[in-house]
Amino acid sequence: MKITDIQKQKHNSKRYSIFIDGEFAFGLDEIDVLYYKLLNTSEISEEKLNYIKENVLFSKARDTAVKYLSFKSRTKKEIVLKLEEKDYPKDIIEKVIKLLEKYNYINDYNYAGSFLRDKFNLNGFGIERIKYELKQKGISEEITQKVIEDNPLNETEKAAELVRRKYGEYNFDIKERRKIAGFLQRRGFSYDTTKAVFDLLKQSQKNETSS
Repeated sequence: MKITDIQKQKHNSKRYSIFIDGEFAFGLDEIDVLYYKLLNTSEISEEKLNYIKENVLFSKARDTAVKYLSFKSRTKKEIVLKLEEKDYPKDIIEKVIKLLEKYNYINDYNYAGSFLRDKFNLNGFGIERIKYELKQKGISEEITQKVIEDNPLNETEKAAELVRRKYGEYNFDIKERRKIAGFLQRRGFSYDTTKAVFDLLKQSQKNETSS
């Protein structure tokens, strides 16, 4: 194997991209490039390459991931993207992910459960919006569905509470119904939930009037 190019990275002058046999291999800090005497056009043995991967790249990738996790919980996809951003090789990223999963540093099911409860109870988001945001974070549909099944939520009550808080008195004319429906849709509540909310609020008005 031969180092065919060493390029200083545009966004970090202290870091270099190493190319082996014409293909990008990994990114490495300047001090490590010098320490391991990596030179353009020089040969690199498989033994030396594996040593650098195991003793430099893996350790730094692991530390990068743990530091990223120290601020708040992350999904598997978020960790992968962070490590890809730092130019770590795919096999190193996979190894770090396995380690983090083994010790429960990342757990997409637990993450999705906390996300669901927080967004529903604290932010007042409906299931549809929560499902969309979890998908953006890389949570699989299978995990999302399992989390929703394991955390039963009363969307109708939550949506009705939001409407009462925002609109107070309501007369349900066409214009107001559209306004409320749009508000709930943006929050991520489905058409069926919105319909159920109107039925619930109407019933509440009737009960108040009769009493």
